[in-house]
Amino acid sequence: MATLAEKVSVGVLLAVGVAYAVVPSRVSRILSPGTTLIVDGILWADATLPRPLFLSIVFLVTTVVSILIAISVGRVLYTLLKLGGPRTKRAYEFVMPSTPIGKVIVGMGLITAFLFGSVWGLPYVLGELDGGSSEDLVDNQAQALSVLNGDTTTAGGGEALADVNAYDRPSPDADGDRLRDGWERAGETPDGVALSDADPDRMDLYVQVNYGGGTYPLSETEKEQLRRVWREMPVENPDGSTGIAVHISDSPPRGGGLGTQVSVNGSESAAIHQYYTDRYLGQRACRYHQVVIGDVRESGTAGVADSPGFASVVEDNRSGYDGNVSKRVHVITHELLHNVAAPVGHTEDGWLTPSTDPAEEHLSDTTARYIEENGFAGSGYYQRNLC
Repeated sequence: MATLAEKVSVGVLLAVGVAYAVVPSRVSRILSPGTTLIVDGILWADATLPRPLFLSIVFLVTTVVSILIAISVGRVLYTLLKLGGPRTKRAYEFVMPSTPIGKVIVGMGLITAFLFGSVWGLPYVLGELDGGSSEDLVDNQAQALSVLNGDTTTAGGGEALADVNAYDRPSPDADGDRLRDGWERAGETPDGVALSDADPDRMDLYVQVNYGGGTYPLSETEKEQLRRVWREMPVENPDGSTGIAVHISDSPPRGGGLGTQVSVNGSESAAIHQYYTDRYLGQRACRYHQVVIGDVRESGTAGVADSPGFASVVEDNRSGYDGNVSKRVHVITHELLHNVAAPVGHTEDGWLTPSTDPAEEHLSDTTARYIEENGFAGSGYYQRNLC
């Protein structure tokens, strides 16, 4: 007889499974605090424990969880079968061998299936923490050199430099971050857009992150990595400090799940900023950048961005990378730099190299010099047509 706890646990699992199939983005958002905690714990354990011990613990935990789930489901199903009456009993006897040896064979088969099923966590762990699949590991350096080639387009199809020159920068703007000094002192724009912790003498970059259906939200670790990467950039500010303050908004209202699948053709400019609309940005348009996590339908391309502009789409894929930040943080940094330093384009070193090579986790002198001298590049096309 199944206990109440078993019935409740099986019911919750079924409810979550059905809800995820119907509204995946909402369920992902609700579960994101828990999944973030689990992922951060796994990352900590992988970095702290010896690899054999780490993998043994993962296998043990997933095995125990799988067997407990299987036992609970089996006991609940047995209770339901008993309530089903004689016909259900006859159906059970028809599919289940009547001899002891037959029952043993079926039982061993189920146990084997449970044990194989218990490694459901290993592909995620190995893919996330150990460089991905064998295909990813074949000449990973050669693959890295192509994942960000051809990842930019100019919004509206014009020349990047012309688009920058056509931009009407808010003034006065002492630090060059395209936010008027008065807005930053007030902590909001006249339209009511929050600019929390803004500083008129230090560059601020406001980023709204949206998630396509079935994608994983950024973990707290990834968010802190993104802030740290920009905070440590060697870009001088009017107050004598260096670095850029990144402010991330990835929860409602505005940030978070889009409620739809995201799959874009990165070679089409309109596809990149198709989510940069009043529906998703509101008054944040041309004040906040938007990073959409989804699928980019370009072979070997991890992200795409308007250059200059305010929009980018980044692949949810997190495998095949072994740097000081996650792969998604590397790609997001790369695409945001295309947004704000468009005339620089790809560089021979640093974040703007057309690769996700961990050795390039730094800002090149060329890019730093451009941002110091010119501030963030603005897009005339965005200003005239999308904002």
